[in-house]
Amino acid sequence: MSEQNDRRGIGWVRPELERLLESVRDALQRTAEGDPDASLSEAVVALHQSWGARAMVEAHAAAEVARGMEVVAEALRDEQVPDRAAAIDALMHAVVELPTLLQAMEQGEPVGSLSALSTALRAVLGLDPPSSAREPDL
Repeated sequence: MSEQNDRRGIGWVRPELERLLESVRDALQRTAEGDPDASLSEAVVALHQSWGARAMVEAHAAAEVARGMEVVAEALRDEQVPDRAAAIDALMHAVVELPTLLQAMEQGEPVGSLSALSTALRAVLGLDPPSSAREPDL
């Protein structure tokens, strides 16, 4: 797919991605506030859909971050994170940053922050940053 088609593809799915991220943000907010009815499972499903949409339009770096978010949300849901607050913070930061980064990708601007988001998500799981650009992120 050409760079122009990549950008157009992101433009096609961006409204849906932003809707999914909003539902993730809401679930995380309720979880952080101690709401017993908050469903991290809903956030995991939304992140999985988000990951699939990004992969479909070949936004691979953004898809990798969405996949990392999904892994962290699953670990949070399953109480498998060493620091619950840090995991929620990392996910919330990614939820806030991704729409801006997607917009930059759509406009053909560089988006170096994706690797920083990915590294932060790895850190809450106790994983080291990837040692090379070719190593799978999460």
